[in-house]
Formats: sequence, C-alpha cells, structure tokens
Amino acid sequence: MSWVHWWNTKRLHGELGLCTPQEVEEEYYADDTARVLATQ
Repeated sequence: MSWVHWWNTKRLHGELGLCTPQEVEEEYYADDTARVLATQ
C-alpha cells in the first residue's frame, strides 16, 4: 500500500506538468466546483 500512496501523492509526472496525479485531480475538482457555483 505504501507504493500506491507514493504513486498517487509523491510521484512527479512529466505529462502533468511535473505535478502529482493527486494535485492535478484536486485542481480539476476545485475548478469544476467553482464553475458549478458560478452558474447557480
């Protein structure tokens, strides 16, 4: 399980702008939530 944790939270990914998959996912959902709130 420690490998899975590292893979998603610590590993820098070149195709994601040297961000972790977790950072990209959090940014995606934050932007999506902001868009939904803006249209209400």
